[in-house]
Amino acid sequence: MGNKRILVMDDEEEICDFIKEKLEREFEVETALTGESAIEIFSKYSFDVYVFDLRLSTSTTGIDVIKKCREIYPDAKIIAMTGYVDQNLKQEAFDAGISHYALKPSGIQPDEIYKKVCELL
Repeated sequence: MGNKRILVMDDEEEICDFIKEKLEREFEVETALTGESAIEIFSKYSFDVYVFDLRLSTSTTGIDVIKKCREIYPDAKIIAMTGYVDQNLKQEAFDAGISHYALKPSGIQPDEIYKKVCELL
């Protein structure tokens, strides 16, 4: 799967680093800590898979990021992740065009994200 590029966005740096550490064994991984920085990055560069947190501590939401990504890359492979069980938010994310949804129970499960990335590639 060489040279596949993944963009991971989460407002918690330790989660970005944790996921990046797991994925960078096989993929080229870029991280963003805000929705705004993620949009700036994917506006300039395309990725094979996008992993976005849905709940952010900034004014730009994960749904905003998904919609903008989908606007630029209609066929984008997007994984949404969240630490909150919210069926309305989950449905909104699927309506916005995500490919997979991952729950972050008491800390992200990087193996789950890794498996979902591999499924999309």
